[in-house]
Amino acid sequence: MSLTGELDYAAEHYIRSQYAPAIEGDTGTVVVGCAAVTFLDSAGIRGLVSARQALPSQGRDLRLENLGRASRRALEICGLLDILNVGEP
Repeated sequence: MSLTGELDYAAEHYIRSQYAPAIEGDTGTVVVGCAAVTFLDSAGIRGLVSARQALPSQGRDLRLENLGRASRRALEICGLLDILNVGEP
């Protein structure tokens, strides 16, 4: 699954619509490509955390890959790099 654009309040529904099929229809780790994410605010972070919280009950995990520098820094400040399994830059 891949996310694109600005992940802010207006995009929270978009985030949910992208991860719902991945959560329901697959097994193993849900890998989220973030190379095309241009902005990430608290609402976008909340959407990612919600996706992460939906998986452990199924014995699954979430991993974010290819985060841009600013998005990675936002997650680092929030202490979420490990929780969201953010891959190396």
